[in-house]
Amino acid sequence: MIIEGIEFELTRKNIKYLRLTIREGKVRVSAPLLASEKEIFAFIHKKMHLIKKHINSCSGMARFEKRYVEGERFQLWGKDYTLRLKLGHAANACLLSGNEIILCLKSDNIEIKKKLVKQMYLEQLREKAQEYLRRWQSVTGLESDSLRIRDMKSRWGSCNIPKKDICLNLKLACFEELCLSYVTLHELLHLKERGHNKRFYALLWRYMPEWQKARQTLNGRA
Repeated sequence: MIIEGIEFELTRKNIKYLRLTIREGKVRVSAPLLASEKEIFAFIHKKMHLIKKHINSCSGMARFEKRYVEGERFQLWGKDYTLRLKLGHAANACLLSGNEIILCLKSDNIEIKKKLVKQMYLEQLREKAQEYLRRWQSVTGLESDSLRIRDMKSRWGSCNIPKKDICLNLKLACFEELCLSYVTLHELLHLKERGHNKRFYALLWRYMPEWQKARQTLNGRA
């Protein structure tokens, strides 16, 4: 079924309560066997704001599928780079030169190309993320015990509050640094405010008045 332009997959099960799951932009609703359509629609409309927010985030993620061919455009820190392939080298390597990403390759192997580009993004993001984390820790007085980077599918960052562990999405390296700064601060603030309540957003406004610009860019609405 389709509601407000969004396709929902409805499954009836032997359960007591309505359930909603969203994975990689796909929305699934599980309903009790005897639940009426009116109850299901009311449940969906109640959750619609969160559903759209999550789907917008996934839409932002969808900009990153690449073919790794000569002349393809990549983004690094908000700027366009052109991919150049140089075959016949003794060793595989990824170099940045001007506005180009140069892959020196033994042979034209897409898995090798993916690995080299991913490692380049990882190194770029790790260095700048550590800088922003140190900066925001100094400003807020909050301390994270660890910083990790992962290639996540539907989240820009996460915070394991008990472990004080912050995890950032590898794809943040594609955007201007404002976005990395925002996500780093966002996750760090969860060490003080677990949820997205008024106190949490008051802290965001206090430390980073331009945070909404960064969020809109990440969600593909800038």
